[in-house]
Amino acid sequence: MGDHNYFSDNSEIQFFLKKRMNWQDVFDWLSEEEKEAIGASNPQEYLNSWMEVMDTLGAMCGGPIAANAEAIGDRDNKTIIKNGTLLNCFPFKLEI
Repeated sequence: MGDHNYFSDNSEIQFFLKKRMNWQDVFDWLSEEEKEAIGASNPQEYLNSWMEVMDTLGAMCGGPIAANAEAIGDRDNKTIIKNGTLLNCFPFKLEI
């Protein structure tokens, strides 16, 4: 199960992001500070940044998270916010 990637293995998501999204419009909506923080000077660089993030998250979801899904689902995973701090949001160890 560790060799799956929920993002790059999904052709519909790939098609939408690469062919249907207007990255020029998205890039134009960003402030100069946001563009600088992301390190993108054009829409293609911005798309590449998102593709890299999505690929990393897809590998995590398709690997250790999917492999531990049953154990995760069986736990009492209550999210607790106390004084503006998120507590107990991932209260178990993933087997990687």
